[in-house]
Amino acid sequence: MRTNPLSPRASAHLDMVRGTAALAVMLEHVRSLFFVNYSHVLTRNSLVGGAYLLTSLGHQAVLVFFVLSGFFISRSVLDSFRKSRWSWRVFLVNRLTRLLLVLVPGLVLCALWDRVGMILPEASRFYYQAIPNFGTETIAGNSSVSIFVGNLLFLQSIFFPSFGSAKPLWSLSYELWYYMLFPILLLVFVSRLPGAKRLAYAIVGSAIFLMVGRDIALLFLVWLAGAGVGLVHDMRPQFVQRTSAAWYTYCLGAFGLVGLLVVKVRLKEGLASDFMVAASFLPAMYVLVEASSSVVNPAYAALARMLSSFSYSLYVAHLPLLIFIRTCLGHVPRWEFDFKHIVYGVAIASVVAAYSFGISRLTEARTDVVRRALLRHRKTAT
Repeated sequence: MRTNPLSPRASAHLDMVRGTAALAVMLEHVRSLFFVNYSHVLTRNSLVGGAYLLTSLGHQAVLVFFVLSGFFISRSVLDSFRKSRWSWRVFLVNRLTRLLLVLVPGLVLCALWDRVGMILPEASRFYYQAIPNFGTETIAGNSSVSIFVGNLLFLQSIFFPSFGSAKPLWSLSYELWYYMLFPILLLVFVSRLPGAKRLAYAIVGSAIFLMVGRDIALLFLVWLAGAGVGLVHDMRPQFVQRTSAAWYTYCLGAFGLVGLLVVKVRLKEGLASDFMVAASFLPAMYVLVEASSSVVNPAYAALARMLSSFSYSLYVAHLPLLIFIRTCLGHVPRWEFDFKHIVYGVAIASVVAAYSFGISRLTEARTDVVRRALLRHRKTAT
């Protein structure tokens, strides 16, 4: 079975989803840090309620990342298996370069922002106490060298908390171990390796499942759902080839968004709601993937490509700076959701986005260059 390439329109759609998901995570943190909770809003109406709902989808956006990751990574792995070119070395260089090139400077910058923030007059409220809406752990309590190293080894959410104020890093350990588990499953169940090697891979895979724990192991199903979309795309059902995707792209896109909102409103966050989020997103994603037209609005494609190009840097780097800015504001109470303060919030979000974009130009944008250099160096050395 061959790997069907994505059309320019499908690529643009998926870039937009990835970029929008990263923005959703940041906007939830902006709203949670700077604005009053909805229960304290003085003037409530459907517009304000909708804005609060749309800026509370950060966790759901991470699940969308998992589905997208499953789609893209599984296609790359399966393609190498089909062509008998599978190599752990190439795979690990590709994946670890992608993750560490942003994670390492992200952790260093987090440590710097936190250290400076801890000497500000209001540091006790934000660094030495739990921040409302951000769990019960303190930034200072999670800033040790051992936690820093644990995050570099992708052991956060397993043996360590996320380092300092970089709370979104919890999902990176999920990603790394899903990257490892997928090819291991293929080597155990699909490859033609000798029985002893397959048994060895089965033992390693079982050890990883035991190490990561129940929640991470179960959410691997969400990641695999993205891989399933890729498999269905490569099988390319005939009815999809004959049907224009335009009209049901919008219908299923709307269905996916409504599904996310219903899950958010009706279900508490947990494994059940996580699976429902994935189930809501999958039909919409499948239609986006099957968008067959090569015609795409240039402005839309450029915006989608730009947002996607720094989505990972934005995800990793935004929160330490946001918390530092909030600490700099001192004793100012959290804002009402009115026009003036919305403008302030947009301005802060824009500054943080620009900061993350700048980081991405030095890190994320150089991923392919670093990968090629590492692989070329290894090839020359051998």
